[in-house]
Amino acid sequence: MGLTWNKITSYVDLLWQIMNEPSLPASRPSTPRHDESREQKVASQVTLPASSGRPPLFALIIGINNYEHYGLTKLYGAVPDAEAMRKYLVEDLKVPDSQITLLCNRDASRQAVIDGFIKLRDNKNIKKDDPILIYYAGHGAHYTFHLNHTHANNHIQNKISFEFLRVWESETEFDEDGFATITPDTKNLIRGGMLDIVVEKDVMYGIKIKNDTPWNLHFQCLYFDNDDFSITALTDVKTTSRYARDYTLASTGGTAAIGYGSLGIPPITCELPDGVDVAAGFFKFWFSSEPVDLSHVPQTSPFDDLRHIQEKQRTMKPVWGTVLIPVIQRRS
Repeated sequence: MGLTWNKITSYVDLLWQIMNEPSLPASRPSTPRHDESREQKVASQVTLPASSGRPPLFALIIGINNYEHYGLTKLYGAVPDAEAMRKYLVEDLKVPDSQITLLCNRDASRQAVIDGFIKLRDNKNIKKDDPILIYYAGHGAHYTFHLNHTHANNHIQNKISFEFLRVWESETEFDEDGFATITPDTKNLIRGGMLDIVVEKDVMYGIKIKNDTPWNLHFQCLYFDNDDFSITALTDVKTTSRYARDYTLASTGGTAAIGYGSLGIPPITCELPDGVDVAAGFFKFWFSSEPVDLSHVPQTSPFDDLRHIQEKQRTMKPVWGTVLIPVIQRRS
């Protein structure tokens, strides 16, 4: 027997059935519709089973109506929905208020949300397999907003090419700053527009970019980690003025590189934490004819041990050498 879909008219109903019939598979997919009158009627007919034997529920509830950035429109139902969810948990499911974190509007800052996740992670009262509810009401999240934010310019998308290359540090050649020079391989690891690599310890990579458009373009690159929702800048994303340092691709065949070459951008390293066999993410490049400040886009993850893509922190190797000057002495 599956979930009783004819009694599910809201996400609140769905939550109640999942909590009280956790072993039942869904008999068919459904998208609950929000009907407040129906929700109140169904809730009044529910007789909750005794709480003994049920694992404790912990919840992080977020509701945002008012947005101060990105020009997003004001909402009116997100905060009431979040408050209604908290009320339902406390009054109907008898979840202790101490096990619920409610963040609304300005209280739902990025740091507050991160702190909410950390609080759940470090809570000694949460045991393995205990249910945790993360409820969000508002515009699309920071991660998905910037990942999906795009502008259809086929000339840029079709006229810029990429090569993802393994790179090596030289043991004998150094640049003018004293760092070992970095040499790229010639084998492009991108196949069919996708990068699929086996992670190896201490292996470094670079990205070659070629611009075949008729415009000189500035570029920036960030990595979106799909596992911990961090956004890591691989280039300097802050441009304080049009004369600040930025990265330029010359038109009609110009090239630039991340991880090697004259721009001095550090190489890329890949790492999987213990217990993780596969990780997914996206390199996202921004191209523009004028410098763009993207310093508001990067974000850290509350789970620091899940970082998969990062810049190689380069250090100067100890160096030594000798100079031999032949000497010939002659009698006058």
